Amino acid sequence: DHERQVTHEQERTMTETVLEQFVRDFHDLVRRRDLAALPDFIVDQPVFHTPRFLKPITSKAQMVLVLQGIVQFVEGFEYHRIFTRGNEAVMEFRGKIGEVVVHGIDIFTIDDAGKIKELTVFLRPTKALEAIGRMEDQHFQRMQAQSAGR
Repeated sequence: DHERQVTHEQERTMTETVLEQFVRDFHDLVRRRDLAALPDFIVDQPVFHTPRFLKPITSKAQMVLVLQGIVQFVEGFEYHRIFTRGNEAVMEFRGKIGEVVVHGIDIFTIDDAGKIKELTVFLRPTKALEAIGRMEDQHFQRMQAQSAGR
């Protein structure tokens, strides 16, 4: 039983270390706006719960597009408070789209390699959700137009 407890403590420490590294690296990616590196932070089959859709997004490519759009188009997007436990990080963010203040929380669940396997986003106020929806729709339309032109 003592052996099992030590193993559990070692696993917990390893997970916390992987989680701490993820938080540092992801926070740095957002700060630097290094959008090209974003796919490296996500597993191949993620589960992404966004306030815009009832069903989760399970496409890595679509998740990357949404997250890139947020970081790119939300002015001053920045994480302010971060809470961690086990393999989860809760990161509070703020930014602006035009005059609308965007305030939200990202709940990340990472795998043993430190990649996002699940992300749930909460967003307020309603005007922020509407502004992000318009921004995402425009971003997707531009991406589709670029793909069609190739």
